[in-house]
Amino acid sequence: MSVINEHNGDYPDDKPDPDGFICRTFGGYPIRIETATGTVYIRGDELGDPGDYRQLLHSAETWMKKNINGVKVTNKDTGRDIKIGKEARHHITRSKANINKIQSSVATIALLEYVKHYSTESDKKERPEILAIHVYKGKLCINNDELDVYMHVIEANNGNYLYDQTIMKSSPSSHVLPGF
Repeated sequence: MSVINEHNGDYPDDKPDPDGFICRTFGGYPIRIETATGTVYIRGDELGDPGDYRQLLHSAETWMKKNINGVKVTNKDTGRDIKIGKEARHHITRSKANINKIQSSVATIALLEYVKHYSTESDKKERPEILAIHVYKGKLCINNDELDVYMHVIEANNGNYLYDQTIMKSSPSSHVLPGF
């Protein structure tokens, strides 16, 4: 299992360009991160035609298995190492996920790294192995559509943090997609 901190290997460094963006490649797909706001930008066609739901779902599952299953990401806001497991993949590929949620799978690592801690909640199911549910909030821009992203991270009683799922809502503001 690898820990993605400064994302060694995929790109040379985390220095922003003159416009304040970090450009990265995750699993072969370009992602831009606005360092001032932590907004993550993707084109939306990374996994295929958004009009072909079944193919998009299949591509997302295949891509997630190959590129992010079992990876740990260090969140810049809290310093916590958050593991991405199969549960996160199942929330996208085993449910009736909307197109934006499926498309966002290629941005999961960047989002987990840049989202800000928003709230901490108790586990509504009162499972003894879970100490708390932490909610992180960030922004994702998919082909000029800006979404508020709420990422749920489980704090297990063994001290591990596990990414569970993402909830997305349309954002009242809009951005212009930079550099794609």
